[in-house]
Amino acid sequence: MDIVEIKNLSFAAIIGIFDCERSTEQTVTLHIKMQSHSALAALTGNIKDALDYKKVSECLINKIQQEKYLLLETLCEECALLIQQEFNVDWLRFCAFKPDAIEQAEKVGLCIERGTLYPQRRLWLSLGSNIEAEKKIKSAIQGLEKLFGLLVISPIYESVAVGFKGDPFLNLVVGIQSDLPLFQIEKSLKILEKMNGRVKTPEKFSARTLDIDILTWGNQIIKEEDEILKYAFVLKPLSDIAPHEQHPVLNQTYQNLWENFSPKEPELKLKNIVL
Repeated sequence: MDIVEIKNLSFAAIIGIFDCERSTEQTVTLHIKMQSHSALAALTGNIKDALDYKKVSECLINKIQQEKYLLLETLCEECALLIQQEFNVDWLRFCAFKPDAIEQAEKVGLCIERGTLYPQRRLWLSLGSNIEAEKKIKSAIQGLEKLFGLLVISPIYESVAVGFKGDPFLNLVVGIQSDLPLFQIEKSLKILEKMNGRVKTPEKFSARTLDIDILTWGNQIIKEEDEILKYAFVLKPLSDIAPHEQHPVLNQTYQNLWENFSPKEPELKLKNIVL
């Protein structure tokens, strides 16, 4: 899990219930931890893909100074909700302190946690390319390593184009682990496709530089059309690297599904490509 942390963000504001606190500003100090996905920003180099801590800080200071809160409880709840809604943060720990509230204490304050930390899940991804195929597959593997770390990589197979006339495809299956929500994973994969020249077209079957499909997310099949059961170039590499894992719906191992898969034509050709 990646964490963006803003520590000891201090500024002057009206906060408190006593008359002296309503007429005189005092120091407010915030300490915030937020779940983030820094790997995507590291891959693209685009601040839009990062959690912009400067904007978070500016937004919080403006809100707290304008609202002039009576209680830290209200301040923390409203600011945590603001971060979640405006900056798409799933989990955060938000602390607000009044350093001058009690003379004998260094500081007093309140910390709250809001949101959900997603558990680690295994995902199986299907990769395919028939335009500069070897180059794009290698680039995709490098990108996935930057995004998700250690990968489980199947053998690579060559297969004829399905649904149209074109150059043969290189296909493989890759396993990743991630605690990110599904929509963030999907966003990362679409950006990786685009970085490798993928242009979306209305045609279901067409030549492409890089195609990455999520086959499973934990114990769920993602797409209505289960590509594992439909295409040999998906099921064969999956059965190579996860032979004893069970299909989430059929509760049969991938090895068993491949042994009983029909038809096995067109033939898949094993390719010796060093990634």
